[in-house]
Amino acid sequence: MKPHIELGIDSVNYTGTLSAAQKDALLSELKKRKGFQKHCGDYLRECYHYSSECFADQGVKIQVKKSAKTPWRLSLIVHPTLVLGEKDRSKLWQPTKKGFRAMESTLVSKLAKVRLELSPEALSLSRVDVTANLEFDDAELAAEYLRIIKKSRILPHYKADWFKEKDGKARDCREANRHSYKQSCKQGAIFAYDKTAQLQMIDRLPDALIGKRILRIEAQLRQKGMQKWAPAEVCTSSWDIIHALFKKGKSILCWYLRRMQPVDTPYRRYETAVAQAQAIRGEKTRTRILYLLRKMSDCRDLDAALKKTAAHFALNRRKQKALLKACDKKGINPVTLTNSGLYEQLPPLSELL
Repeated sequence: MKPHIELGIDSVNYTGTLSAAQKDALLSELKKRKGFQKHCGDYLRECYHYSSECFADQGVKIQVKKSAKTPWRLSLIVHPTLVLGEKDRSKLWQPTKKGFRAMESTLVSKLAKVRLELSPEALSLSRVDVTANLEFDDAELAAEYLRIIKKSRILPHYKADWFKEKDGKARDCREANRHSYKQSCKQGAIFAYDKTAQLQMIDRLPDALIGKRILRIEAQLRQKGMQKWAPAEVCTSSWDIIHALFKKGKSILCWYLRRMQPVDTPYRRYETAVAQAQAIRGEKTRTRILYLLRKMSDCRDLDAALKKTAAHFALNRRKQKALLKACDKKGINPVTLTNSGLYEQLPPLSELL
């Protein structure tokens, strides 16, 4: 039942400043190639946004942007495994210094093909996606864990996020949202999705994944998020940051999961959790946990259920936290499995990692 787990880096983003001459030469070349798009071109507001997927199959997406009085900016979304020649899009990068240098060298050579001579030192690391692939033989089990993730709490300062038609990030936004869950803030995002379904959607599913399901969990770390785990005083280069984040990958993902799912006990069927709660001797604790369980079956997620429970019993934040601690102590996870489902009990996600 336990999945095979692969930890690594899915993608890295770089940014850099472009001179007017560099911008003109680059855009002139990109416009000649397939995959060029103009997203915004507002002369009065000085707002411009162009993108190119001419190297997308080789792991590099290019964006050129300008906003108001700021300089022209180059943004590169890089998938290291594809850049280094891997064909299977589900694979994750386990970075080595040799591989990192090869990736940077290949990146520079691709930019030269579109008339942009730029050294790696001119690019700053702006995002790293620390990732886990949970490979299940059972599609139903992967779907159940994704349903469990969707029942999570929203982290402080984060908000739920979805694919939108206007963003153009998914071929079918409705399907993409059905198979994924994301919450984000300025410092980063936590993103969980059915990687197998995504590869099927773009007709890139490798033969090795036929009959299997990959549930992917990504911590998408921007500048402040990276600095939390790879402090600037210790990590002085892009390689230092990437290597540090890779080494701490399991800790980073578990940090997110344990806050999203604050009760770190097995998920059990609703009827089992109710029976456990009914056996609690203390009336106050028993009544509150039973009410929380009922609200969880009605509500979108744990935050909504906890909010209704807090309103019903006039619970302040301290008492809400105490209620979740009581659930943990009694071994009752408010996030439950359906009574009619295939599974009677599943281990928490942080335990799987």
